[in-house]
Amino acid sequence: MHILDMKVAGLGDCPDTGRITAKVILLTSEGGVSLAAATDPADQADRRAILEGLLNDALRQIKAFPEVRTGQKRLTVAEDALNREMQEG
Repeated sequence: MHILDMKVAGLGDCPDTGRITAKVILLTSEGGVSLAAATDPADQADRRAILEGLLNDALRQIKAFPEVRTGQKRLTVAEDALNREMQEG
C-alpha cells in the first residue's frame, strides 16, 4: 500500500483529551482510507508538524491492519504526500 496524498477534515481540539483531532483521508495506490486520527499539541505550533503527527497516527493504525501486520502488504508513503494539504491550509 503506497500512500500518495493526504486530506484532513474536521481539524479541531478535543476538549476531553486536549489532543488535536481530525479525520484523515489517505489516497493510496489501492483506493482511499479514512481514519480518525489525533496528535499531541505540545511543540506542534506549525501546520506541517500537526499534519505529520496526524499522518503518523494514521500510519500507526494502518500498521495494525492484518495484511500489513503480517507482511502481506508493504506500507510506503510518497515524499510529497503532505504537500497538497500544506498548500490548502
